[in-house]
Formats: sequence, C-alpha cells, structure tokens
Amino acid sequence: MWSFGVARNVLHHHHRRRRMANLTVERVAREVQDGASEDPAEASEATERREAIRAALRTLSERNRELIILVHWDGFSIVDAASLLRINPSTARTRYERAKRHLAAELSSYGTIAVDD
Repeated sequence: MWSFGVARNVLHHHHRRRRMANLTVERVAREVQDGASEDPAEASEATERREAIRAALRTLSERNRELIILVHWDGFSIVDAASLLRINPSTARTRYERAKRHLAAELSSYGTIAVDD
C-alpha cells in the first residue's frame, strides 16, 4: 500500500508541474499578445512596471531572487522550490517572506505594483 501511495503522489506532483508549466506558457503568450495591442501610453507604463520589478529583483540576494523566481515565474510551490535549491522548506518559507517584504518596500513607490502570494 505504501508503494501505491508514493506512486500516486509522484504522479500527482508530475501532473501539477506540467499544468503549471502550461499555465506559464499561456501567460507569457497572453502577455506578448496583449502587449502587441496596447496603445503607446499603456505599453510605456507596462514597460516601466517591468523595469521596476527587474530593478527590485536585482536588489535581492541571489538565493532569495532565485526562490522568488521559482515560486512566482516558474510556478513551483515553496516546498518544491526548496527541494530544487536543496534547502529546508522552513528556511525557504522564511527567505520567501523576507524577500516578499523587501520587494514590497522596493516597489511601494510605484503604487500600482503589489506583491502578493
């Protein structure tokens, strides 16, 4: 029975990762498509937001930046990201929360950019 439980969990995680990868591809495609139809003012504002986010990410340490990217852009859970980074999940949660607070402070001057889960 234990082996079946393990196999079921492995399949569940595999399918979840595949769904997250598909969602990421769809989101990027939608952003590219939406970006093509924006008026110049909206395109300029979107570019400004992306640059602000990139600048804020550059202020993070490399390990915190990698964790944020794995969770927010690549769609991994904090536990999965911790496994990929070979750190304890509780350490990953602590680093993630600190990084989010840091990003929120960095982006607060932009008003419309919010850092959420």
